[in-house]
Amino acid sequence: MDPTGSALLFFQALVKVPGYHTLEPTIAAHETQHNADPYHYRPFWPAAVQVVEFFLEHHDLLDAMPPTSGGAGLGAGCKPFLSGVLTRQDLSVSQIARQDELTGFVIERRWSEVEPTEGAYNFASIQRAASYAAAHGMRTRLRIMPNPAEWVKRIGGEPVPFHDHDRDTDITIARFWSPEVQAKWQAMITALAATFDNDPTIGEVNISGVSAFSAEDMLLQLDDRTRDGKTNREHLLAANFTDEARDKAYDANVAFFQTVWRNTATTLWCHPYARLTARH
Repeated sequence: MDPTGSALLFFQALVKVPGYHTLEPTIAAHETQHNADPYHYRPFWPAAVQVVEFFLEHHDLLDAMPPTSGGAGLGAGCKPFLSGVLTRQDLSVSQIARQDELTGFVIERRWSEVEPTEGAYNFASIQRAASYAAAHGMRTRLRIMPNPAEWVKRIGGEPVPFHDHDRDTDITIARFWSPEVQAKWQAMITALAATFDNDPTIGEVNISGVSAFSAEDMLLQLDDRTRDGKTNREHLLAANFTDEARDKAYDANVAFFQTVWRNTATTLWCHPYARLTARH
């Protein structure tokens, strides 16, 4: 969903939490959306206060910001922003209650699904989802998760062990920070954009590709441990990961997305930017 719609849904649920205004903010958020960790937002509260106080003192900046949910265009030739409420459920695969009240849904695929072997792109399931959206008057957000096929994981060496925090399981990953892996990723995204950039049902594309396995490229999940007791940090270092290489890949990938998705809005999934040494 768009930022305005997302915020409105959160606040509508928040006010239904008994005594929400007396709770610590991270607990109020947890009672609203049920995070895995009730204290997930505690470290971010001081920075959030600083941002809000800054904008309260600079109303001119707020007034100058473009609308986020009015369907405004991005410029000549560009499709309008996504607006309204979307579901993460791919409606072309399974249906949900009250879906006629939604304006769209998320198309999420893994890199391994769309390029199981090098250079052999399979966009059929994305096309089916886009066709479903068109037939039902909906629009979509497209997200490719950087979970790669085995051939990608072996670029530069053996696959790198890693613990998937989201699913609480051990996996292997590619050297996503390396120029060689990034070149393969960008070749696939270039082909994807050539196919779907002019499709009116694709209203937004998440920038991804410089991460172990998710579209949340700013995270590293360094302290999670694999079954052998080693941390993800140790596994990354053993595979010659460096902050400098990852930073260079991240910046280049963000710029790259703008060059191939010329008619489609691109968005970032933002968190405090994690590094081996600190978060920014």
